[in-house]
Amino acid sequence: MADVARHLHLIASVVLLLSSGCGDSAATSNGGAGGSGAGGAASTNTGGGSSSSTGGSDLGGEGGTGGAAEPPDPCLDATPECPAHTGLAEGGGLRTIDRCAYPLNDKGTWEDKGAIVDALAAKLSIATIDDIAQDLNRVGTPASDVVGNVSTIARAFSFSDSDNATGEWWPQGITGTWDATAEGTLGGKKLALVSWYHGGGPGTPSTDVRLSLVDVTGNTYPYRLLLLVEPTGTPEAPDFVSVPLHSGGVAWVGRYLYIVDTWNGFRVFDMERILRPDIGEADQMGYDPASDSYYAQNFKYIVPQIGHYEDPNLCNQRFSFVSIDRSTDPVSVVTGEYDPDSVYGGIFRYPVDETGLLKGGPTLFPAEAWVCGQKALQGVVANEGQFWMSSSAPDGWDGELYRAAPDSPSETYGWNKWPEDLSYEPADDLLWSVSEGENERFVFATPLSAVSQ
Repeated sequence: MADVARHLHLIASVVLLLSSGCGDSAATSNGGAGGSGAGGAASTNTGGGSSSSTGGSDLGGEGGTGGAAEPPDPCLDATPECPAHTGLAEGGGLRTIDRCAYPLNDKGTWEDKGAIVDALAAKLSIATIDDIAQDLNRVGTPASDVVGNVSTIARAFSFSDSDNATGEWWPQGITGTWDATAEGTLGGKKLALVSWYHGGGPGTPSTDVRLSLVDVTGNTYPYRLLLLVEPTGTPEAPDFVSVPLHSGGVAWVGRYLYIVDTWNGFRVFDMERILRPDIGEADQMGYDPASDSYYAQNFKYIVPQIGHYEDPNLCNQRFSFVSIDRSTDPVSVVTGEYDPDSVYGGIFRYPVDETGLLKGGPTLFPAEAWVCGQKALQGVVANEGQFWMSSSAPDGWDGELYRAAPDSPSETYGWNKWPEDLSYEPADDLLWSVSEGENERFVFATPLSAVSQ
């Protein structure tokens, strides 16, 4: 398409003028995932604040600062076309497409947002993950089964009665310390993180996003709710607003939390600068000059946005869910598209550097890209070159799980009702997921080996 070519040539010209052209090689799967390509220019992003204590230094890979410069990503000079959606049967497995047609632009907000967060921290205070893990005020209920047809349940719980029944908040994404660190824990605890959007239910706009931080070390499942915010104003007059996202997927890597922004790429939040706002009323948000206080709808903790990788929508890419793949070198972010009517929803892999930021910039490209061969995907994980995808395609929101690889037919497994995002915990070989339906909301894990035969 001529428009795509013109857009990419313009992007390339700006990048070559403003950057040194350093690059990195594509993420390489230890299991031999299909596809190939470079991962983009060397990262110029900085997250601000102190060095990471959430595992950023153990992410593996070769990116970041220092070392010999690598050649620019060839996608910067490419003239790709959006893929033709023909010839792929349902269940036909992943098919490689041109990754160069799917650029992301780093909006470069790290320094400005970071300065505002620092100013807010001077007025409020910073809470660590350890602090919050000692301050969990709700309790989930252990479960031996979930609604649906999952063959093996290793771990499961439902939320508190009020969270399970509410029609105002809807759980969507799941990640955990197994994504954030190579060790899989923080402060000796294994923690899950579930994203919820605030709205009237499936298909309605979101006004806010909250997170459930859950201690899944044992079998009691205490948790606390946190609110996502976007810093606004200036360092001299800092403020914040709520984040109106669907939050269909969430991935925690190092100090950074990636939230999918459906038509706009990734929002990135800083898990090492979580703030404690003042306690007020449920409808109060941001700075109140009358009381010289900062309120956040009565949430005790807020997680600030500091980065945004924006999709220029050259091929109408959708960001519906996301996960972390620790079997690649370097570690990679895997995202994909929900499409209820077509088997041509995309799956995209982005390598991260040793800090947890996407490798490349200010314009970067996925290292690999495929169409998925299935309809209505809600989540994806990848491990050792294979992919597991949850779907709500069956009637009545009954779920299915598919296992596939590039150029290989998929296998189908029973799954939970109201299926959502996926996350893989390597240490215990557990595939985690969450369901969204009112009074049928479960977080659960099944052995990956149970859906690998």
